[in-house]
Amino acid sequence: MVIRPQLEALADLCLIRLSELFPGHSIITVDREDFRIYRRNKREVIPVICPPPD
Repeated sequence: MVIRPQLEALADLCLIRLSELFPGHSIITVDREDFRIYRRNKREVIPVICPPPD
């Protein structure tokens, strides 16, 4: 399944917003590289749970 880049960005933005609304929760993702850069509330690191690298 191929997802267009605009939809990927929208999905990431939705997860970032959810992390702002529910700061006590982590995001589970396989997109380690992007979520290492993203911040919530302008400067807070978003806690993520990723599978171990291969």
